[in-house]
Amino acid sequence: MKLLSSKSVVVVIMLALITGLFFLLSPVESVLGSDMAGRIAYVDLWVIFNYHPEKVEAEEELNQLAQAMQAELEEKAKGLAKNEQQELLEQYQTRLTQRERELVQNIIDKIRKEIAELAGQKELKMVLDKNNVIYGGIDLTEEVINYIEEKYKENDPGQESANREENPGGEAAASLDDLAVQENNEG
Repeated sequence: MKLLSSKSVVVVIMLALITGLFFLLSPVESVLGSDMAGRIAYVDLWVIFNYHPEKVEAEEELNQLAQAMQAELEEKAKGLAKNEQQELLEQYQTRLTQRERELVQNIIDKIRKEIAELAGQKELKMVLDKNNVIYGGIDLTEEVINYIEEKYKENDPGQESANREENPGGEAAASLDDLAVQENNEG
């Protein structure tokens, strides 16, 4: 009878070891359940920024401002010495850069708010920028773009997804995009 008990103990220990190994070697998702694995997502802020409806408006505003400033600068610089012209040019560039930063920051703030709204609807616990993710998570980029487009269509029914048609490769005016990357890295 003792021999049978020893075999039973060995079988129980082996089963416990096999069960433990199963949990150790199983992917986290199967151990924790798919509920936990689906709570973290990531987005590519760069792509979302490129497709944001207000980006085109911001670029147009900056172009108009730059043209107006150029005309004003040419008019004011006529009677000035070279060093005064250079000083005036730097002042105009500073003003233009400041306005550009304001416009980009405004768009980035809206994107973050829209990501938070969508994440709340999807009951996500965390949304990271794609640049901070090595592995795992759900790519929410396309859903955020669609969410933003729908939101803007509700506010302006005539608004089509002009950015997708005009900007299919995500290429954009270097100045706004470069500034967006800089703002994204700082924030």
